Amino acid sequence: MQDKTIKINDEFQEIDTRTIDKRNRLTIGELAQGFNRVRLYKNKTGEILLKPVVEIPASELWLFQNKEALENVQKGLKDISEGKLKAKNKSGNLKDIIGKWKNFEEIEDFIKESFNARAKDKGRNVSF
Repeated sequence: MQDKTIKINDEFQEIDTRTIDKRNRLTIGELAQGFNRVRLYKNKTGEILLKPVVEIPASELWLFQNKEALENVQKGLKDISEGKLKAKNKSGNLKDIIGKWKNFEEIEDFIKESFNARAKDKGRNVSF
């Protein structure tokens, strides 16, 4: 495992005391509700910090590495939720189109096409 040292400058409140069972397991289910993975950190004095993490597939990483594309997607989703966007094709409104997507690849293709078109409109030579 890579050495990933983090500095924590935060206050923690004691929330419970748990017992580690004979097989060295500790249950924290309700404390980590909504997350299925945690990153574990241990300091020099043996204190342990559990930090909930979310993992994304490598094929989706491009979006999070491109600040402009992510901002465009976030703005687009906000505009959709506020009813500000209309579909540019004949298949219906944008909410109906999004509702028909079956997997992330279809959404990713739509986002890439939209981003590339927007970049082209702004005179930028960028593509995914």
